[in-house]
Amino acid sequence: MGDRAAFIFYPLALLYKIYPDVHWLLLVQAVALAFEYILLNLRHPWHDTADTAVSVADRRVKKSPLFQISYQQDDVFLFEKIRN
Repeated sequence: MGDRAAFIFYPLALLYKIYPDVHWLLLVQAVALAFEYILLNLRHPWHDTADTAVSVADRRVKKSPLFQISYQQDDVFLFEKIRN
């Protein structure tokens, strides 16, 4: 998969650099729930993301009743929103 979609996070990183606040994480979580898929790459997370933040995000999505794992290989997980 590589790092082809990293450009998606650049605007968010710029906003976080200007105004570092935990509320950005909550906003990203709310936006992520609006999407149908969530891709987590635990081996190569965002360059300045702490390991604890990655593991917390991984656990929260795995425990979420809204998403199920549809793909898993090595440390890459693709979660798909459960449709009612």
